[in-house]
Amino acid sequence: MRDFEGKWITDPVQAFQYDRVQEYEIAASKSAGFKNPGSLYKYRKGAAANLSKECLLLSFLYINLFVGHLDEHSRNNIMGHTRSGTFAHYVQVRDDTQSAFMETPARDALLKLSSNASLTRDISAPQDLTGQQKQELEKHPELSSLKRECNNLRNQLIATHYQLYKGRGTELYNEFKKIQNKIRAKRKKLHDSAKKQQYNEFF
Repeated sequence: MRDFEGKWITDPVQAFQYDRVQEYEIAASKSAGFKNPGSLYKYRKGAAANLSKECLLLSFLYINLFVGHLDEHSRNNIMGHTRSGTFAHYVQVRDDTQSAFMETPARDALLKLSSNASLTRDISAPQDLTGQQKQELEKHPELSSLKRECNNLRNQLIATHYQLYKGRGTELYNEFKKIQNKIRAKRKKLHDSAKKQQYNEFF
């Protein structure tokens, strides 16, 4: 959020929405030219992977008696676990336990791809639609229908109140604003779908 001085700060009350972070992650991945659009999932699994590497390094240097692992007390402090078995059951890097719990397909391929993303990166990948492509989307039947309905409501408001702002608060004006919101939502959906198809076809 922005503070009173216009600076970007962490909101002291509201949480950062997962969907918004995911949207930024996908946009950043596409901007960098990665074939895979990206996912926040790799950060959660990547943190566990890095912890495993740190455990191995510290074990080799300082705790020779526990080769490949930290002692239970140190590991529990790092992870914030009260029991040693928690790490073994829920933070296994080799197995996708989260997907198993959620009954979704394992994302091993995604994790492997994220660690070798530079192999499929192409900075010349298209980032947006051309002006001509955007104009073509405006001819979509459903979008065109919504725009005609919006224009009719606008004309009715002007005919009744002479100016749009004078019709504020009326049922007709509220319906006019709802149609405008539908147009924006439909246009964004069409643009996002077209950009996704264009991106996929590029690779």
